[in-house]
Amino acid sequence: MRSSHTLVRQPDFVVHAVRCRDDHTGWSRPEPATAHGIVLARRGGFRRRGRGGEEFVDPTVGYLTVPGEEERFAHPAGGDDCTSVHLSPRL
Repeated sequence: MRSSHTLVRQPDFVVHAVRCRDDHTGWSRPEPATAHGIVLARRGGFRRRGRGGEEFVDPTVGYLTVPGEEERFAHPAGGDDCTSVHLSPRL
């Protein structure tokens, strides 16, 4: 289960605290990214499959998103907490 809480909302960016409590080892259904942005893990870890291939995301890794990019996720080690920053098209 994923939940998101908006921390800051400005005309050119939005910052969300995202908590995911999934424990599935297989890949999720495709999820298209909705904005340009950056995701930074704060706790835990998960696997991500995107245009650049597969990676393990933990507090030492961040990744960029672009609108329409198809992403899939797997949580073999349990949940995670992330900060997600979405940027306006103008930025």
